[in-house]
Amino acid sequence: MIEINNTTKQSLDERAFHYIIKEFLRFFKKLDHSVSVAVIGAARMKSLNNHYRGVNKTTDVLSFPGNSAPVGGRRRTLEKPAGLSQGGKYLGEILLNISEVKKTSQYLGLLKEIQVFTGRNKPAGLKVNLKPNLKSSLRSGASNKARQYLVYFLLVHGLLHLIGQDDHSVSGRRRMIRQGQKFLSLLGYEPPVLPKASRP
Repeated sequence: MIEINNTTKQSLDERAFHYIIKEFLRFFKKLDHSVSVAVIGAARMKSLNNHYRGVNKTTDVLSFPGNSAPVGGRRRTLEKPAGLSQGGKYLGEILLNISEVKKTSQYLGLLKEIQVFTGRNKPAGLKVNLKPNLKSSLRSGASNKARQYLVYFLLVHGLLHLIGQDDHSVSGRRRMIRQGQKFLSLLGYEPPVLPKASRP
């Protein structure tokens, strides 16, 4: 069973979330597992990130495996939420702060990483230096598709953490980014290509 709880005023395509989670569970042969997802605000995420990881700032996604694996320095003991079926196994809980995706620099950096680690382009580094005209074009309605992709990408990223993947090293992050992109590609979701900045 899948539980999705949006505690924010931001719109969320719950049908797409259900579809992605169900297909993820099918792909990784965990259809007998339940998953809960909560979409929370930046202040709540900052508080939880500080409590469980000792990082006093907000983040985009936190995952708590159902096996009570330690998160940072603390252990979070999870019980299956009341709304989930009591049968089967509990894979865990994902907390998403999708307001982070709305920060231009945040989502541009993640898009750049996806493109670098999946071989879509090969810049010298991960630093994102964009001209003002490119930044403003990415704030327009055309960027909504990019933001939506990244919300789905972060959901899959959280799911990968629930099955034991980690991104504590560069190679681990690279592997998770590739897995997330490949899985979404199987479902028909492709990462948007960053537009090139025009030359002065």
